[in-house]
Amino acid sequence: MNTINFLNLEHLFLLVYQLFTRQYESGLPEKLVAWAHTVQILSTVFSLLLMLGIAYAAIRTHQIWREYEEEKHREERAFDAKAAGNPRWEKIMEHAASGNPNDWRQAILGADVMLNDLLDSLGYVGEGIGEKLKTVERGDFPTLDLAWEAHKVRNQIAHEGSDFLLTQREAKRTVDLYRRVFESFRFI
Repeated sequence: MNTINFLNLEHLFLLVYQLFTRQYESGLPEKLVAWAHTVQILSTVFSLLLMLGIAYAAIRTHQIWREYEEEKHREERAFDAKAAGNPRWEKIMEHAASGNPNDWRQAILGADVMLNDLLDSLGYVGEGIGEKLKTVERGDFPTLDLAWEAHKVRNQIAHEGSDFLLTQREAKRTVDLYRRVFESFRFI
């Protein structure tokens, strides 16, 4: 019984294939043949439209990616130009670019001192940076999460000392967090 059903299913697929490839037009009603031809034309047009859509999406994605890369490079150049006017920040950037892990630690500690100065200039009070950050309202400080994240790395350096494994990549990422906080307040 299963073999008969399988053969019937196979025969059905063969008939459908022959219908759509115009191999079996004799003996079928004209309406069915016309419908099959209409479906062929519509599916061909639809396939062409989909291919055009894929090509457009690929081209547009490439354009957006190129614009993003240009904007990123523009921001980096602007950042370097801004940083050149602040000697404290220049020193931090020199430390971050160094090959010495102790300099990376100094860069983060120096940036944290600048964060404290920023918080003081904004009128936040507290015993330390952590307490000052706790008093900040999210709406008043759009980069609050970045400041917290950078300060946590600073705390790990301060509390764990040389036991804290700091890579240059992590140091640069942390300094970049501080940079984004400072730039949001035009502090550098």
